[in-house]
Amino acid sequence: MPGEPKSGLVFKLDLDTGSSDFFVPGQNCSNCGNQASSTSRNLGKNHTIEYSNDSVSTGGQFSDMVSVAGLTATGQTFGVATNSTALSYLGLAYPSISVFYAPRIFNTLMAQNKVAHGVFSFFLAENDSEVFFGGYNEKRFMGDISWNNVTEPAWWQIKLDVLSVGGRAAVTEIQAVIDSGTSYIWGDRDMVKEFYAQIPESQVEYDGNDGILYHFPCKHTPKDVSLTFSNKTVVIDQKWFNTGTVPKHPDRCYGAIAAVDDDSYYWIVGDVFMRNTYTIFDFDHQRVGFATLAA
Repeated sequence: MPGEPKSGLVFKLDLDTGSSDFFVPGQNCSNCGNQASSTSRNLGKNHTIEYSNDSVSTGGQFSDMVSVAGLTATGQTFGVATNSTALSYLGLAYPSISVFYAPRIFNTLMAQNKVAHGVFSFFLAENDSEVFFGGYNEKRFMGDISWNNVTEPAWWQIKLDVLSVGGRAAVTEIQAVIDSGTSYIWGDRDMVKEFYAQIPESQVEYDGNDGILYHFPCKHTPKDVSLTFSNKTVVIDQKWFNTGTVPKHPDRCYGAIAAVDDDSYYWIVGDVFMRNTYTIFDFDHQRVGFATLAA
């Protein structure tokens, strides 16, 4: 919410650990930009942000007070989009991939001592999702936290040891970016092909946008797709792996693991995984943690 906390504009944001910048829509909004707040300042700069799903935001850059999760950052740089095919994103990845060359909102909160620790965490659910800034909510998980060191401090990139289905390892020893702004799991086309070879009667389908989807008989939706990071194995619930039926073929369903139509050295692991675990992002120690969801 840019502007003074009690009078600023309110926006719905996609909290995105796969990007680093923050923008709100300006197109068709008569109160956006520096007209909306007495504390807003036009920085006289433009922005162009391109996302991995091919959406783009272009517009100007402003500085203002910004409130999120009950915390207020002052002097925060953000974009006001005059043309955008994207949702409003609040980026939570590392500063090195920012196009604004300015502190991101969570780093601002850290610098202004608004959070106790440089840690934030996600609990994703159908109706009661939660982001926790400054630490983690112990009521949302049980047992120990399994930590994984960040291998490249740009994205939240860590080592994925094993991707399994049907009790068999389909993919091993790859890099993975934990990305709350992505719904699916996206991987290398050859490895994804090998994964679906383990699911009977799987078929490939191009989505027309440089992506490769797979579908299979709904009755064969696997119950045991799992990802292992370090010593923690997370099983993807069947209801999340099955993303819906194929048009005109109601007996066939799409899977939540898809492929990019190029060679990529890392996978993108999105919400379909994060819904099955409590996920913690730790700037202080450059690591990502997973814990079993509370019963």
